[in-house]
Amino acid sequence: GHKEDCKPNQFAYATLIHAHAKTKTVQGATKAEVLLKQMYDEYKKETSTKASSAERVIPNTQLVTAVMDCWQKSGSPDAGRRAENLLNWMIVTSKVTNDIAMRPNAHSFSTAISAWARTRTAGKASKARQLLLKMAQMHQQGQIESPPNAYCFTNVINSCAYCIQEEDEKKTSLAIAVKTYKELLQSKQTGIQPSHVTFSTFLTALRNLLPGDEKRTNAVRTVFETAVERGQVDPLVIQKLQAVLRPKDFGDLVPSSCLQDGKII
Repeated sequence: GHKEDCKPNQFAYATLIHAHAKTKTVQGATKAEVLLKQMYDEYKKETSTKASSAERVIPNTQLVTAVMDCWQKSGSPDAGRRAENLLNWMIVTSKVTNDIAMRPNAHSFSTAISAWARTRTAGKASKARQLLLKMAQMHQQGQIESPPNAYCFTNVINSCAYCIQEEDEKKTSLAIAVKTYKELLQSKQTGIQPSHVTFSTFLTALRNLLPGDEKRTNAVRTVFETAVERGQVDPLVIQKLQAVLRPKDFGDLVPSSCLQDGKII
């Protein structure tokens, strides 16, 4: 017969889910997700039988996000959709159960956006952007605590930078990248500012999405000057700048006297 003592507890579930999630494989993500749903079914049963809180197994934000993170790193062409489905499941479940343990946080949204960014599918920039807008809306309505942070904005720009190289896709991705970059620059939220990673990611987007003409050079110059102004220039920004500009333009913008080991001095 089924022994109560043999039932997996919170710790056992969490350990197994994390072990599968750490594999960064499709198989690991699939197994972790099955366990997560099993854990939730167990939780629903216990809630209906009024089990004591000590016995309850409760799936939480951290566990669901770990599974989303595994999808993000799995290399699956379906990673974006799978991670977003889990995010939506968290949103619905936390509303239905009125349980804050399952409420998504900034890391959950950032992970789902990043999963789209790493997926090689058409329309991924729009999907990533929609998640950013959904997060902002949920924060405004008081449904989640965190507004979109710099990671979320930067991950959307990243999804644009590495879009499928088709003209329509590049055009849409460029528009989304520019809009998202400008929104982050103008953000009035305390502590939410573009980082050196944002600037280097946006420079990559301009390199991949615009033809190498004067218009691109001017756009790159403006972005770099903003990074300097904000104190967000590091070797990565210099490296991306060098990759996008002709040597002469790079030399005009960053005189060699200002550089030491790839750093601005």
